[in-house]
Amino acid sequence: MRDKKISSLLLLLFLILTLLPTTAFAATYYLAPAPTGNDANNGTSPTTPKKSFSQYFNTSKPLQPGDTVVLLDGTYTEATTGLPRINCTSGGSANNGP
Repeated sequence: MRDKKISSLLLLLFLILTLLPTTAFAATYYLAPAPTGNDANNGTSPTTPKKSFSQYFNTSKPLQPGDTVVLLDGTYTEATTGLPRINCTSGGSANNGP
């Protein structure tokens, strides 16, 4: 019985330690065209979204694995929000484009 409890605790500890890095530090960001979106906003809630894709897809503060960018209602064009260049092939990334 005691061995079963120890095994269960070790399994639980293993799961917590394996899942923690991918979920605990993930962030959710929000984007919306003007007038709702504004690059002066912090972009961390639906009521304070940023306006430009470049605020999230840049080399100075790149998105991290697990981060999410939520696109709120609106019309996204190059003139209103800019358009991201994302290359999902093995050598590409949001930072360096195609």
